[in-house]
Amino acid sequence: PNKQDNTVDTIINENDEPTTTLYKLQISLGKNIADIGKTIDHKSLASAVKLMRPAQKIYIAGEGASGLAAQDLFYKLIRSGKDAAFVPSSHIALEQVANIKTEDILIAFSYSGLTQEPLLMAKQAQKNNAKIVAVTRIQDSPLKNMADTVITLPSNEKLLRYGAINSLFAEIFASSLLYLSLISPNL
Repeated sequence: PNKQDNTVDTIINENDEPTTTLYKLQISLGKNIADIGKTIDHKSLASAVKLMRPAQKIYIAGEGASGLAAQDLFYKLIRSGKDAAFVPSSHIALEQVANIKTEDILIAFSYSGLTQEPLLMAKQAQKNNAKIVAVTRIQDSPLKNMADTVITLPSNEKLLRYGAINSLFAEIFASSLLYLSLISPNL
């Protein structure tokens, strides 16, 4: 039977010098960029942007490192004049998303697709008949299954890791891609 590998994922090894770490990180992120380009489905990207454009309000969810990418998208959207909502406190965010309407959308960032707070927000969005865009890894997950469209990320980082490196980079890339795709007709 397949046993889940519970080893901690890391790019570095014990006693790596800073220069070695630099080269390893450079190689890892370079491969990650190539993987992102192969993983994101162009039709799903277009669909996500098509949902964002007419949205009255864009609610954004994310916890932990995924919350950094969610906050990045929030800051970009408010700079463009789009009505957006992101609250780092998941408790307040869950209260806020209770007001989501059918004219609104939820963009939920979760590399694993398993994080409870974004899942609860997605369930509320479904209940209120709002559309959901998930930014998550390519594997099946509850979040992926709830979403109307999915921006799929490479699954090149274990869920047990010292820190989100490639996953965070991919989510920030997706945040920038969604934002630039949204605003490009208005330049």
